[in-house]
Amino acid sequence: MRMNRDSIEWVAVHEAAHAIALYRQIDSAGSVSIVPNRQAETLGHFQDDGSSCSTDPKDVEAHIVSCYAGGHAQRLADPSTGADGCDSDDNEAASLLAQWSWQNREQELRAKSAVLVEKHWTEIEAVARELLILRSLDATEVELIADRTAGDLEANVAVYREGFGTQLDAWRKSMEPS
Repeated sequence: MRMNRDSIEWVAVHEAAHAIALYRQIDSAGSVSIVPNRQAETLGHFQDDGSSCSTDPKDVEAHIVSCYAGGHAQRLADPSTGADGCDSDDNEAASLLAQWSWQNREQELRAKSAVLVEKHWTEIEAVARELLILRSLDATEVELIADRTAGDLEANVAVYREGFGTQLDAWRKSMEPS
């Protein structure tokens, strides 16, 4: 699993897009990381807020749209990536579509995802840049970075980190491979 700097950057964009797409639909981002998982042979990881297990159709729809957002964002950042790294996201979306008997909504939800990615591109880029520095961001960090980028001057990730520094450090350490 050797990746060059460009591929790490598009993985960061891919993972950031999952979180931002979910956040802008149901106001809950989930956490993201670009920490290698050698067993799974993956680099990026997005942990949702439980929306994939929800019984609320709005949450499930948001999760499906979020699954597609990673691929849309990575292709926007670098069209040459194609669908690399999107198999598990597409499989998860397909599983949820089948579970909810929404197979006929696939194209609609893919289109909705593409619109969200374009609309919130600056937020995705901001989260991805921070992800490249820290390698893991919790949901609150993602939300604060997105809100600040969108113009909310009261959204201050530095204040949050100051208040939860040791807890965040411990959480980030737990994300690293042992």
